[in-house]
Amino acid sequence: GDFILGCDFISTGDFTSGGDFILGCDFISTGDFTSGGDFTSGGDFLLGCDFTLGGDVMLGGDVMLSGDVMLGGDVMLSGDVMLGGIRLGIGIFPFNGSCHRLSHSCRTNSTQHSS
Repeated sequence: GDFILGCDFISTGDFTSGGDFILGCDFISTGDFTSGGDFTSGGDFLLGCDFTLGGDVMLGGDVMLSGDVMLGGDVMLSGDVMLGGIRLGIGIFPFNGSCHRLSHSCRTNSTQHSS
C-alpha cells in the first residue's frame, strides 16, 4: 500500500514499495529503492544504489543519487541535483514522457574516472 512518513527515513537495506511514497523530510538509503507508485519528498534525498520509480516524482530538496536511476513518470526536482557525480544545477528539471535513465554502477560508485 501507500507509504506516508512525516519525519526522516533512513534505510540501510533494499526498500520496495508497491504504492505511493510520501515523505515530509529527508530520505537516506544505502540500498536499492523501488516504488511502483508516485514519489513525493519535501526534504533532501540521498540514495546510494539503484533507484526505480514507476510513477511521478516530486523532490523538494537536494537530490544525490549514486546508482542507476530509472524514472517512469514525470519528474520535478527543485533543489540541487547530483546524479552519479553529475551536477545538474539549481532549478526545476522536468523529464516528461519517456523513461530517463542514468547508468552508474553501485560497484564503481567511488571510482573517479579522469577525462
